Amino acid sequence: MFDSRRGKYTLDNNSALRAGANGTHFTWFEVSLPRLLFGDNCRLIDSQAQIDQAFARADKIISEWARPAEGPRRFTRVDLVWHFRANPPQDFLFAHQSCIHPEVKKSFIVIRNHHTVNTIEWRGLAMRIKMYVKEKKHAKLPRQIVRVEIELRVSVRGQNHPLFRGSKPPTL
Repeated sequence: MFDSRRGKYTLDNNSALRAGANGTHFTWFEVSLPRLLFGDNCRLIDSQAQIDQAFARADKIISEWARPAEGPRRFTRVDLVWHFRANPPQDFLFAHQSCIHPEVKKSFIVIRNHHTVNTIEWRGLAMRIKMYVKEKKHAKLPRQIVRVEIELRVSVRGQNHPLFRGSKPPTL
């Protein structure tokens, strides 16, 4: 199914595996590996075997639409995620709001929801760190969860692209 607003094809509704095309060829794919493997993103992948299993499922879905690319995968974005139990979760956020990271030069952004801080975000060129209160939408998660996401972006367009930051990849 093609979403003309976003310019993306959804290849699988259950996992939300999406693809972008250039003419008649898919040029990129995006998917949440936990959603693909477990059906949601509440559980986190915690082993290489689970990563391999999720990629095998992605390849199977992609093969229904196109021939999967051969050779090593090239990633332009990888999200690392952790869940922390915190009671109350806002205290966890307040304790970390003044943290800095050498890859993020800008100050943090605080997002409030009904006068309560529920998200803190640090945005850099090749990295975004987001810490937020995970709303209890699934019975699998405890009520007091803070989710920390680190989004690493790497350019595949060459050294002149603004996301490329020298010869080394972003570090944690």
